[in-house]
Amino acid sequence: MDQKTLITKQRNKIVICIGWLMVVLQVAIDITRGLSLAFVIQWFVFAGICLLLMWMNRAAKTILLIPYVLVGVLSLICVMHLLTFPRTAERSMLNLFEYLALVSLYPNYRPVIAMSVVAIITANLGQYLNVYADANNVPLVVVAIITIYVAKLNENVYLQAESRHKETLFAKQQIEQIFGKVLHSVETLKQFSLSLKDNVLFTERVSREVLTSFSEVAKGVQLQAASVGDISNSVQDSNHGVQRVAASSQRMKDLTLATVKVTEEGNEQVSTLTKQMAHISTIIDKTVTLMNELHERNQQIGSVLSKISEISNQTNLLALNAAIEAARAGEHGRGFAVVSDEVRKLAVHSQQSTEEIAGILVDIQNKTSDLAKQIITGQAAVVDSQNAAQHTESILKQITNNANSVVIQAGEVETLIHALENGSLRIVDEITQIYSVTEQSSASVEQVLASVDEQTERIEQIVASFRELELLTDTLSSLAVESGK
Repeated sequence: MDQKTLITKQRNKIVICIGWLMVVLQVAIDITRGLSLAFVIQWFVFAGICLLLMWMNRAAKTILLIPYVLVGVLSLICVMHLLTFPRTAERSMLNLFEYLALVSLYPNYRPVIAMSVVAIITANLGQYLNVYADANNVPLVVVAIITIYVAKLNENVYLQAESRHKETLFAKQQIEQIFGKVLHSVETLKQFSLSLKDNVLFTERVSREVLTSFSEVAKGVQLQAASVGDISNSVQDSNHGVQRVAASSQRMKDLTLATVKVTEEGNEQVSTLTKQMAHISTIIDKTVTLMNELHERNQQIGSVLSKISEISNQTNLLALNAAIEAARAGEHGRGFAVVSDEVRKLAVHSQQSTEEIAGILVDIQNKTSDLAKQIITGQAAVVDSQNAAQHTESILKQITNNANSVVIQAGEVETLIHALENGSLRIVDEITQIYSVTEQSSASVEQVLASVDEQTERIEQIVASFRELELLTDTLSSLAVESGK
């Protein structure tokens, strides 16, 4: 059964199911409305038609005829319904649309065209018989065109699916051919494996000969092992000496590190001492500056005191003049007022000078206090410098002691090196014995080389066979690529 027949059979089942559903629903509705028995009998006739379609759908020869049989049956029902029940004109028009929708389920536009023509003819016939007095064919024509277009699209989809199905079958045939080639390649590989097995067996025989030759080599190796044992003892003695050298070297390293550390501390202390001395110099400079400022302030105090003395003298003179004027004027002491004003000004000036003197005195006190602090700091710095110098001296002594220890350890290292040299001489003697044994092993090695040469030829044959295997593998890869495409 081809793909088209299968699809048509499935659509026939859908149409038959819809037909049965329409029969059941319409009979129920007609009985409820109380229509005539003849109308109900019409639907039983339609049920019989559904049974006929079911029977036809079982036979492969009649499956493709069902759409056309359905169109004929529906056309007959439309005409009979129109002539038998003219009062149900609206229902008849609705049935026409239902029949068009039912036929459009098939992926074939020809039955749809036939049903559309029947529907339009039935509508015009009803209008001619005055059954559809106000009937309008435009909606029916539009629906018919739409259903025909949809049916055509369904048929195109079906044709595309059929084409893809054929392509799939063709691809399947190609895959089967590829698998046939793969099977042939597998058979070739089996034959190659048999040939490779023979080469491997021969290689095994050669390997046995190599094993025999290496047995002789093993005897020489045993002698070498004995010599190596002696060498091992000598090496162990040398190793002990080396270990002692390493330990002494480690101690020397530790002492050297300690010396470096002490030296670094000495440098730090010297640096600290230098900084302290510089700090002392700065303090002394500040002390000199403060002393100079104190001297200048003292001079200012002398100047201010001179002004105060002058003011006092002028005040006395003015006071005298005021007294004289007051005596002359008597009650008219106008000039006294002027003199009094001058006296007041001088008094104000005297007050300002007094305040300046007070400020200078306070500043002198502050500077004196700062000077005292700087002197104390200088003293502490001097003490720190002395301590740093003493610490530096102690560090230098430690450096000297460490240097002496390094000299002693160097003597021990020299003694150990001599012992190491003696061990090396013994090693040379043992190596001489190993050399003689190696010459005996040389003959056996030549025999091994002869066998290896023959084995090399066989290996070359194996390599050539593997090249053939690579070609076959490439063929399989190409076939796999074609299969993947």
